[in-house]
Amino acid sequence: MYGKEFEDEIERVESRFPPERKRAALMLALHAVQGVKGHVPDEAVEWLALRYDTSPADILGVVSFYTMFHETHPGKHVIWLCRTFSCQLMGSGRVMEAFEEALGCQAGDVAEGGEFGLRWMECLAACDKAPCALVDDDMYEDLSPESVGLVIDKIRQGGGGGRIVAEGGSPRLLPLQVPAPAGDAGIPRKAGR
Repeated sequence: MYGKEFEDEIERVESRFPPERKRAALMLALHAVQGVKGHVPDEAVEWLALRYDTSPADILGVVSFYTMFHETHPGKHVIWLCRTFSCQLMGSGRVMEAFEEALGCQAGDVAEGGEFGLRWMECLAACDKAPCALVDDDMYEDLSPESVGLVIDKIRQGGGGGRIVAEGGSPRLLPLQVPAPAGDAGIPRKAGR
């Protein structure tokens, strides 16, 4: 469908399953389609339905159920803002309004030019750093309406995530401190281990 490399990837994925269970590869195939196109277009839905001997409605049911799949192009950078209880209490609604104003689009839409998509997410498991957002696998923590411009600038510069701190009334974006895995924490090890 999208060239030999794509077809080889689909066949590699399907080879992990018994022939009678080939449809088990559907989600991996959807990821492959989205990796090429940025979303799952109608022609891919039709192609996958034929390939897995099912209906387009069945394929669309999977695509529409999981937030990681997109029926239309979601934007080059998708901003997923958490809307669960902790984030709402800490102001994620106001943060979303600030993103909507700054980007000129509403939650669920793509900004003009396709650079940004704006979406709600149910939980990012960072309640102690609420409100937070995930963009291109980078976490942004302790957001405020005043910090939205900093986040957008950081994304445009290549991302990397960060934590907002307010010093003297002005928000700053600091890099996240990610702890090293236990095996690399500099803990002395006994010989032979």
